[in-house]
Amino acid sequence: MLSCLDRRVRFFYWTLAIWIGHGIIHF
Repeated sequence: MLSCLDRRVRFFYWTLAIWIGHGIIHF
């Protein structure tokens, strides 16, 4: 259960990082 939650958190943070990266690149 903990590993599953950690996996979701990691995926969420990766997506957020990509969004921020694209935002910086576009702006």
